Amino acid sequence: TGDYPKSIDYLFKSLEIKEELNNNYEIALTLNSLSNVHNEIGDYQQAISFAERALKISEKLNSKYTLGRALSNIGISYLKMNEIDKALEHLEKSLIVKKESGEIKGSGYTLIDVGNIYFKLGDVKSAEENFNKAIKIMRDIDDAHGLSIVLNKIAKVHLLNKDFNSAIKLLNKSTNYAKRENLRENLKENYLLYSQIFEEQNRISKAFEYYKLHTVLKDSLINENINSQIMELNINYETNQKEKENELLKQKNIIQSLELDSQKQFIYFLLSGSLLG
Repeated sequence: TGDYPKSIDYLFKSLEIKEELNNNYEIALTLNSLSNVHNEIGDYQQAISFAERALKISEKLNSKYTLGRALSNIGISYLKMNEIDKALEHLEKSLIVKKESGEIKGSGYTLIDVGNIYFKLGDVKSAEENFNKAIKIMRDIDDAHGLSIVLNKIAKVHLLNKDFNSAIKLLNKSTNYAKRENLRENLKENYLLYSQIFEEQNRISKAFEYYKLHTVLKDSLINENINSQIMELNINYETNQKEKENELLKQKNIIQSLELDSQKQFIYFLLSGSLLG
């Protein structure tokens, strides 16, 4: 629903509990979710950092589900940073892993991301092929969120082909799903696309109306106050992590010191015994 500070707050609380339980599979799941949210707010380096942690854990566990998600998150980060080759490399690896593990829903979302890359490269045919594969999956599993996203993407293809009526029909369907599920991020993207379609049709007042809706929603999702809250949550988590690491280091030093004292006592005992002997 686009409430990013609440999302991150709960995810960090979840992560701390899972770390205390030492449940690595669950830790990888939560790290991937944190990566996903940081991709949404535009903090791509932090998103990659969380995803790479999930990736390392997943490889050790041989968990294809969390591995596929981690690769996908990294690919999305690189796509948003316009590093296309790295993005495609990670997303294609993710798609292979997800197909191997039978992760249908995840495959659908990754197909959308691969389609986005081809669309960005100007290969509209390949983009449309990936979007069509994705929409079939989303319809089969009745995923409103996925349908809202992919209908927006196909509408973009129709806009590029100057098929404005089809673009608006697809966008209307996408918007219905987004409103039904309160998907504010999707609505924001849809309002921008409506504005672009109406501008192409030279319906300037209508284009301006939707651009205002887009801007208002964009400002409500991410603003200076929200960014500040998120930064504080990240700093608090990192500080807690360092404190835990320092506490572990202290405990390790104490254990080493006790072991050293024990060794000294044992040597003293042996020497005393030898001298008495």
